[in-house]
Amino acid sequence: MLLPTLLIIVVNLALGFVVAAGRELRFTLRLPSRAAKIDAASPQADPPSEPPLLEQPAIEPPAENIEPTPEEATDVATNDDMDSAENAADPAEEDEPPNDTSAVDEPEASSGDENSDESPAEPASHEVSTDEQAADDAAAAENATDDDSEPIADEADENIQEDDGQGDEATSSAATNDDATDEPRSVAVEVASSKSNAELPTEWFDVLKDIEKEGYGKCQSFVEASTQVMRLEVGRYRGELVQLDGRIRSIYKNYDVDALATAIADLERVNAEWLERQGEAVGHLASRRDDLGELQSAGQRLEDVLLDQTAQIESSCSNIKQLDFAGDREGSRRRLFTEVCRLVDMAHVLRDQLHESMLAIMIGEKRMAKLDRRLHVDSLTGFVNRTGLEAALFEWWRDDPNRIRQLSLVMFDVVRLGRFNEGQGVATGDGLLEAVGKIIDGTLRKKRGCDFVARYSGQRFVVVLGDTGPRNATSAAERIRQMIAASTFEVDGEPVEVFVTGGVVEVLATDDSRVLVARLDKAVRLAKKLGRNTTALDEGKGPAAVENPPQFDAKGKVVRLQTA
Repeated sequence: MLLPTLLIIVVNLALGFVVAAGRELRFTLRLPSRAAKIDAASPQADPPSEPPLLEQPAIEPPAENIEPTPEEATDVATNDDMDSAENAADPAEEDEPPNDTSAVDEPEASSGDENSDESPAEPASHEVSTDEQAADDAAAAENATDDDSEPIADEADENIQEDDGQGDEATSSAATNDDATDEPRSVAVEVASSKSNAELPTEWFDVLKDIEKEGYGKCQSFVEASTQVMRLEVGRYRGELVQLDGRIRSIYKNYDVDALATAIADLERVNAEWLERQGEAVGHLASRRDDLGELQSAGQRLEDVLLDQTAQIESSCSNIKQLDFAGDREGSRRRLFTEVCRLVDMAHVLRDQLHESMLAIMIGEKRMAKLDRRLHVDSLTGFVNRTGLEAALFEWWRDDPNRIRQLSLVMFDVVRLGRFNEGQGVATGDGLLEAVGKIIDGTLRKKRGCDFVARYSGQRFVVVLGDTGPRNATSAAERIRQMIAASTFEVDGEPVEVFVTGGVVEVLATDDSRVLVARLDKAVRLAKKLGRNTTALDEGKGPAAVENPPQFDAKGKVVRLQTA
């Protein structure tokens, strides 16, 4: 009886010992594995530019003589995990710059840990996947790179705007252009065009470089860039028309059907290319209409002019296509030259209007004084042009702010230059304008130093007469008009009549250049109504006919004009 009882007690004690030993062994083996997982989850590598982090505190297993229950063992493991994570995070927060996040791992979205705001937490599965660890390492490397380059980025931000949407090349170019000019409002066209739904054509940038070489400097706005580009483009278009006009006239002297057909085809091509360029300009102006600010009205005027000219050019091209060169050679020749001259006249009108627009922009932005003096000279005659005239008036009024000194202006308009161009050719008409300008200039009394001639526009000249009242100015105008009328102009040995119509105005104290030009124009228009080859005078109350104009014994010159 006693023996079985003792046997049972021994067996129970042995079983209890085995169970206890197994629990201790399992707990002892479990803790290093969990410590390794915590070490894997904690960042060990630091960015090269940052001070090294403190080493992770070692996680020691409990003493071997402790025999916790399964519940106690679980609680101890959890608390140790939390303490280890906190100890790993705290040194990083103390030693690293406030903006650096490379040493702190973001909590996983799937963890749902309530303590994620305070310290990094393990995922619920207590495992960190290889992909997640790789992503964390990549994020740490990216942050380290950004921090290393931060001083450089701050330096570069002064000149480079990354939001412009341009490549590094374009951005650097824009920064260089801005640094190269003293104008605070100057903008690179590349940057301006990037803010529009439609960018400038690539070939426009080469044209803008030519404009800077002319002396205008950098364009300040999209409207100015468009105006400048079209101004140069219409000049080239006009030059092509003049060449074709001379070429066709030469063909008619020794009539060649094939050569004429080729010339007509070239004329159609030139017009088609010009219409395409006009269409591009209109499209860009229309797409940016609401972004032009103070220049919106100027942009709208330019757009309207281009649209109007497009319709007229298309009409002329249609008329040329309908000509019957085989059946009606002479009639077709006359109509062909009429249409070509019409195209040239439209180019003149557009050129003058573009020049006026540019002048208005320069005056409005007070940039006239900064323009290169080369821009004051007319390329055909060598006289002062519209810009030079504006600059001269500005200087006159600057030196006479109270408007005490007398000042008179005379405008001359060459009579029926269009008909002359149709009959003799546009190139010959250019020679005529140059000759008329020389006669006007040669008649002025230059010893006083304040009289000069300017070519205002295509067929118009303006004479500035300083310290001169309206009556003396009228006498000077009549002397010039009669001198031109008495001159003999010859084309291929044949005489042609050349006359001018004059308008004289006395400059008032309240006049500015725009009002002054408007008054001159009205005076010339009245003189044309009075019979052309005459003069009208405006002394402040509107233009009127000059009664009993003085007569001079004008000795005309003989002017021989060259033909194409």
